[in-house]
Amino acid sequence: MEINLEDGKFLVKYARKTVEKAFENKEVDEIEESIDEEILKKFSEKCGVFVTLETYPEHELRGCIGFPEPVFPLM
Repeated sequence: MEINLEDGKFLVKYARKTVEKAFENKEVDEIEESIDEEILKKFSEKCGVFVTLETYPEHELRGCIGFPEPVFPLM
């Protein structure tokens, strides 16, 4: 799966909203209700994902997590 810059921006916003909802003890389902069906279909495919967290501006490693194999969908 190819992810372009616009896809990446969308996924970062989605991830932030998901984390916010979790801290507010609210359901994530209401976020997905407002998302275009084509986007949901695209990111429902299982794929590998890996995230690295670094400090800014030093770029020191803070942590990383991920699945190199396609285990879960992105959304």
